[in-house]
Amino acid sequence: MATIVLPWIARTLALLAAGLAGFLWWSGLQATGVVGCDAFGAFDCDAALASRWAKWFGQPVALGGLACYAAAFVGAVLAGLRGAAGAFGWRLLEVAVPLAIGAGVWFMAVQLVALESLCVYCVATHVAGLLLGIVVVVWRRSATSHATGQLPMGMMGFGASESASQDAAAPPALGAPTLAAVLGLVALVAGQTLFAPTAVAEFEAELAQDVSFGAPKTPEAKPVTVETAAQSTSEDQPKAEPSREPKLPDAPLRKAGGSRMATFLKGRLKIDAYDHAMLGSPEAPHLVLELMDYACPHCREFHERLTEAIRRFDGQVAVIVMPVPGEISCNPYVQKARPKSAGACYAAKLSMAVSRLEPERFPLFHEWMLHDDEIPSRTASLIEAQRHVEANELSLALRDDEGALAGRIKNYVELSAQIGRQQRFGLPAQIVGDKVFAGPVESVDKLCEAWAKELGLEEPKADIPF
Repeated sequence: MATIVLPWIARTLALLAAGLAGFLWWSGLQATGVVGCDAFGAFDCDAALASRWAKWFGQPVALGGLACYAAAFVGAVLAGLRGAAGAFGWRLLEVAVPLAIGAGVWFMAVQLVALESLCVYCVATHVAGLLLGIVVVVWRRSATSHATGQLPMGMMGFGASESASQDAAAPPALGAPTLAAVLGLVALVAGQTLFAPTAVAEFEAELAQDVSFGAPKTPEAKPVTVETAAQSTSEDQPKAEPSREPKLPDAPLRKAGGSRMATFLKGRLKIDAYDHAMLGSPEAPHLVLELMDYACPHCREFHERLTEAIRRFDGQVAVIVMPVPGEISCNPYVQKARPKSAGACYAAKLSMAVSRLEPERFPLFHEWMLHDDEIPSRTASLIEAQRHVEANELSLALRDDEGALAGRIKNYVELSAQIGRQQRFGLPAQIVGDKVFAGPVESVDKLCEAWAKELGLEEPKADIPF
C-alpha cells in the first residue's frame, strides 16, 4: 500500500512546490508587489524578492527551484515504473530531493537571520520541499524492502506473479547523483555568500511621461551660502559631532531667487535644483539625484560613501536628495505596515521642511538623521531640527496647511514608482543622467568611478595619508 500511496503524495508535493517556485520567479520579474502577500501581516515577500538572496550569480533562485521541483515531479512519475525508466526516475529524485531539502533549510535560515522577515510563498515552497524529501525517503525505504522481500516469496511459490505484476523497479544504490546534489548545495551557499554580487545594479530608465517638479509653497528659503560642516562652528550655531565624517566640500553661493534647471532620464525628468534638498551647491556643474529612505539601513550605510565622493569631486558634483519613505501612511505602493519603516514619513517631511527653510543647514541635519544605526525618534529629530531652524517657522511649515511638503514627498514616491515599473530596484538609488544605479555601491572608489564615467569627468584620487 505504501508503494502506491507515497508516489502520489510525492508527485503532488513536487508539483505544488514547482508551481510556487514558478509563481515566485514570475513575481520577481514584476515591478508590483507580490499578489496576496499583503494578506499576511507577518510576512514580507517584496523584501525577499528585492534582496540579493533572491539571486544566484545574477539569476533568480526561484528559477532554479522551479527546475529542481520539476525534476522531482518527473522523477516521482518515472520511479513508479519498471525497468530503465524507473531507475532513471530514482536517479532524478536522488539529485532533486537533497537539493530541495538543503535549499529549504538554507533559505529559511536566510529569511530568519539575514532578512528578519518571511516570504509566505517562499515558506510554503520550502515546506513542500521538506515534506517531499521526507516522503521520498520513506518511499525509497519501503520500495527497497518490498523489492528484497519478493525473492523468498517467489522461491516458495506464494504470490510471486501477483507481487511482480504490481511492483516497480527497485531503487538503485545511492551514488554519483547524491554527490552532485551535495556539490550543488555547496555551490548555492558559496555563490550567495562568498561570490555575492557587490556591484550596484545599473540600468537605463525612461519615464512614460514628462515629470517636472516645481517649488513647494513653504516659507521662502533664505539666499545663503551652501555651508559645510567645517564652516558651522560659530558660537551661535551648533557644532557638528567629530564622528560625523567625511564632511561636505566648500561650494559656490546660492543665488538669491536662483533657479537651475536640470534634466535627467532622456530629458523627461526636469528639476529645478534650487527647489530641492541639496548636498553641495545647486550651481555645481554636475547634479546627481539620490532616492533614499531615512528608515532604510542600506541608505544609512551608504551616506558616508556618498558624502566622501562629493568631497573628492571638489565642487564638481552635487546631489539632490529625494526621500522615498517606505511607510504605508505616505506611500500608496507599500502594501502593509512594516515596523522597520515606522517614522519614515515624518522624517522625510521634517527633512524637507529644514531644506526649504534653511537650505544651507540641510546637509548637517541630513547627516545627523543618518549617523546612527536606526532612524531617530520623532522627538529627537524635532529637537535636532530646531537647532538648525527657528522653532516657530518650523512648526508652521510642518503644519503643511497647503499640502506642499506632502505633495513633494508624493512626487518623489511617484517618480520611484515610475522607474520601478521598468525594473524592480532597491534603495538607495541614484539617477545619473539617463541611468539608474540601484543599491549601495560597495566603496567610495567604485562610486567615484561610476560618476566619472557617466558625467565625463576625470576620476578623483583618494587622499594619500602622509
